[in-house]
Amino acid sequence: MSIGQQLLAEFEQELHATRRVLERLPEDKYSWRAHPTSMSVGQLALHIAATPAGVTQMIQMDQIDTPAFGEQPAASNLSEVMSALDQSSAAMRQTLSSAADSWLTAPWVMMAGDKEVLRVPRVAMIRSVGMNHIYHHRGQLAMCLRMLGVPVPSVYGASRDENPFVQN
Repeated sequence: MSIGQQLLAEFEQELHATRRVLERLPEDKYSWRAHPTSMSVGQLALHIAATPAGVTQMIQMDQIDTPAFGEQPAASNLSEVMSALDQSSAAMRQTLSSAADSWLTAPWVMMAGDKEVLRVPRVAMIRSVGMNHIYHHRGQLAMCLRMLGVPVPSVYGASRDENPFVQN
C-alpha cells in the first residue's frame, strides 16, 4: 500500500467523524464565539471544511511563500459548509490517490521572504496541516457544541451524549 493510499484511508475514516460534528452545528449559532479572540463557529466550520483543498493546492509546488493569513471567512449555513467539505475532500482524494511515494517524500519548503521557515517532506505537510490541523479544530468545535448545549457526537468512541457501543 502506497503512502498516499495509507493517508487516504485515514482521511476517509476521519471524514465521517468530521461530518458528524459539523452536522450538529445549529445554524442560528454560526456567529457565536467561545471567546472574543476565537473564530466564530461559522468561521471554524468553514476553515475545517476548506483546509484539505488548501493543503492540496499548497503542496503542488515544491516551495511557497508564507500565505497571508487574514480574517477567516464564515459560513452562514450547513449547506455551505457541506458543499465546501465535499469539494475540499474531493481535492484531497484526487491528490492522495494519484501521489507517488517519491513525490510525497520529497522536500516541501515554506519561505518568509528570503528566510526558510519550514522544510519537511510533503507527506509531513499533509499529515500536519491537512489532517492533524483539522482534528485539532474539530475538537474545538466539539467543545463549542458542548458550550452551546448541543449533544456532542461520538468521534473516537463514546461521548457523554452518544455511545456507538451500546444498542438502544
